[in-house]
Amino acid sequence: MGNGMPGDGFGDLREWDRALRRIETLSEAGLLDHHQETLGWILRYRKNWRLLEAVLRAAGQLRAPSTGFIAAVLGVAEDENTYPDARVLALRALEQLLPRFRGGSKPDKGLLDSYVTGKIETLLGIQHPPRLREAIVNRLAAVRASQAPVFEAPAPAERSREQM
Repeated sequence: MGNGMPGDGFGDLREWDRALRRIETLSEAGLLDHHQETLGWILRYRKNWRLLEAVLRAAGQLRAPSTGFIAAVLGVAEDENTYPDARVLALRALEQLLPRFRGGSKPDKGLLDSYVTGKIETLLGIQHPPRLREAIVNRLAAVRASQAPVFEAPAPAERSREQM
């Protein structure tokens, strides 16, 4: 029994060199978007730092990241048992992924942005090594700056002649 998803083309993840080549090939061909489920699975697998980092570095190339993939990246950023460098890579990936999320509607995007912002804000309340803390603060600022409003405010109505 292998340690990969059936039919995903990555094979047994214990044979990490093959999986790394597959990530590289898909990245060069611009096909990572079609393999987000497997890439997210690799992020949740976390038993091989090379694969974890390769997926986090390649994440910025996704043109339309899925909610599931963003959740997997956020899971790495939040995981206290994951080493700090991988968590920093995950935070950087989130900064690239969130502006490209094309959920069902503008409220979907706003809700996802708010959810991720809340999770990153929670990380501020926990003691972290300086490099990770700096990444959290920087990513929080970047995520906040890129957030779309959940609902657009209606355009101001013209004043009536009576108000003038």
